[in-house]
Amino acid sequence: MSDICSLEVGLAAAQLCWFGGELERALDRGAGADSKSSMAALLTQLASDGAEHGLSLCFEADDALLTFAQGDNDNAVLADGRVAVGYFWLSCKLLEPATAGATGNKQAQVIFTAATASISRLMKESASVQRSFQRLAKAAQAHSLNLRDEWGDLQHYPLHEPVRAAP
Repeated sequence: MSDICSLEVGLAAAQLCWFGGELERALDRGAGADSKSSMAALLTQLASDGAEHGLSLCFEADDALLTFAQGDNDNAVLADGRVAVGYFWLSCKLLEPATAGATGNKQAQVIFTAATASISRLMKESASVQRSFQRLAKAAQAHSLNLRDEWGDLQHYPLHEPVRAAP
């Protein structure tokens, strides 16, 4: 059985364009990153067609990320001290009204699925990776940030307090 995890960001559908702009800041420029406007358009497209898009993201280095980068030549420590990690499979869903909550506002879920078990371990163990997703979610006024493991179990990451990485 694989050990693949996903981070799920729940937000108002109206925030997808803003989320795309915030996501742009975390993209690995060396991996052919899309422009800010096309990232927002990509999220909208993914929400409509159900496809996935591969992204390489950059994170502030911590011990878990440096160990990860040493073990994989495709992931590099960048000149600015960040570590490029790829791939994450990006997908986006517009939630049906029954699952969107009582507010009646359209909701979206942006999902980052690790492409490998080692990236899944980073999602669980790297405080820097978790803080980065937490900041991204907060900046886009998300209402939830959850880690879904390979069995479908959810771990809620708080948006307003530090995330604690697994030992």
